[in-house]
This record gives sequence, C-alpha cells and structure tokens, in this order.
Amino acid sequence: MRAEGALLSIPRRRLRILVLVGASWLALLLGLVLWWAYVVLQQGERIAELEVTAGLARGEALVGRERVHNMLMWESGAFIVILLSATAVLAWLYYRDSVRNRALHAFFAALTHELRTPLAALRLQAEAIAEDPEAPPARHASGRRLLDDLSRLESQVERTLELARVEGGGRVLEEPIALEPLLRHFCATLPESLAGRVALHVAHTRSDTRVLGDKVAIQLILRNLVENAVRHAQRNKVELIMSLEHRGSGVTLHCMDNGAGFEGNAARLGTLFYRGERSSGAGVGLYLIKALMTQMGGAARFDSARDHGFEAVLHFREAAA
Repeated sequence: MRAEGALLSIPRRRLRILVLVGASWLALLLGLVLWWAYVVLQQGERIAELEVTAGLARGEALVGRERVHNMLMWESGAFIVILLSATAVLAWLYYRDSVRNRALHAFFAALTHELRTPLAALRLQAEAIAEDPEAPPARHASGRRLLDDLSRLESQVERTLELARVEGGGRVLEEPIALEPLLRHFCATLPESLAGRVALHVAHTRSDTRVLGDKVAIQLILRNLVENAVRHAQRNKVELIMSLEHRGSGVTLHCMDNGAGFEGNAARLGTLFYRGERSSGAGVGLYLIKALMTQMGGAARFDSARDHGFEAVLHFREAAA
C-alpha cells in the first residue's frame, strides 16, 4: 500500500512521543508522591523532637506529631488528587481533539475522493463539446474554457486529498528513482491545459542519477510547481527550466521560471494557507511540496523577488549505486 498510516490512525512517531511523555509524567508524579511522603515523615519527626526538647511531655509530643502528620498527609493528598484530575482532564481534551481532527481529515478525504467520479463525467462531456465537428466555434471555445476550469478543479481536489492524507499521518514510499527520465516523462505527458501555457526545459544531466523518493509524490510536486508558475507568471506563456545538481550525498533539483515573481514575504512561502496579496491560490500547493519533500527525507526551499521569477530548490537523498 502507498500510505502506511491511515487517516483514522495516529502516526507511529506521534504515538511514540505521546507514550514517552505520558510515561515520563507518571514517573514524575510517582517521584513527587514518594518525595512528599518522605518530607512529611521527616518533618513530623523533627517537630516531635523539638517539642520534647522544649519540655513538652513525650506523649503530648507524639499526639502533636500525629496531628501534623495527618494535616500534611491530607494537604498533600488533596494536592496530588487535584494534579491527577487536571492530568486526566487534559488527556481527555487532547483525545477528544484528536478524534475530531481525524474525523475532519477523513471527511475531507472522503469528499474529495467522491468528487473524482462526477468530475471525470464532466470532463467527458466537456471534451465531447470541444471536439464536436458540427458545433459552432463559440461552443468549441466554451468547451475549451470548461476543460481548463475542470483541470484547475481536479488539481485542487487532488491537492486537498493529498493534504488530508499528509496531515492525517499518511506515509510515502522510499524507493530508488531515476530522476532525469522521470522529469522528461513528466514534460512529455503534461496535460493540454498546461502544455499550451508553459514551456518546460530539462537541462542536460546524468541519466543515471537516482534518488530516494516516491514517484507519485514527485509527480505531484512537479505538477504543483508548473501550476504555480502558470498561475502567478502574469505571462501568456511562461518558461520553466529544471536542472539537477549533485551536492555531497544528495541531489538538488532547481526549478526556475521567468515569471513576475512573488510580491510579499518570500521567507513565509511554503507555510500552509499563506499567499501573496494578489495571489489567486489557496496557499496549499507550496506547503504540500515542502511536506512531501520532508516525508521523503529531503527538503524544499523557495526564493522569489518581484520581476525576477520564482525558484524552487528541492534536495533529495541520493540512492546507493
């Protein structure tokens, strides 16, 4: 299976952290109880000795010691009960919040998955309209616009589904992938709605370059980069150049376009739902790129300046020869 963790399960890493934190907290509480009991006994004995030294009869001193013991035990017991109750309430609130979040992720995943079938049917109808030889030119133009809108909607549904999967703890594969042939295949199979608005170029690289990653995730990353370039380039046709570079034990993929660049805080690019003032996107695409690269053991960095284009730098781990 592609995703090892389901949307309704807690990711293993998070579960291990929760178990470790819970065990540490219980150990701390146990240590606190033992320390408090020791202090209570020591203080009771000390008070009794002081009372005997002050001339109080030993019997009265013992009664006073028991009274002090009882007072301290009741106070410490009440404190520990309050502490345990607060811990239980926090644990319950966290559990309820986790259940709610997992249910929300599952809802979005199911919704976006169910949207695929009607979108596919709409695409067939739109293609029939656009390719009908007997239809007037105006209908052909409407069919092409409908196909473009459907492509954007399908891409948004795909991003939403992937976002729900990533946020729900889904995993990616880590297998050796020949990156340069994958880039060229992606360029050759680009959907018509994008191919007419972007010119993709893959700089000459070593064809035997292999990285560790998930082929589906890498294709989604590339598609998001192309759509981002087309959406924000402010050109009829944008040029996107992809080149590979070996750095140490890794491989870096540079994706540079000649668009209008980004107007805003470039350091925040890749933050969920962050977008520029004039952006028409949702702020999900670059976040997904960063999240998927992190899951594959790599990293993503974005750089952009007004009128100087946009660059995505993706660092992959190189597969062993």
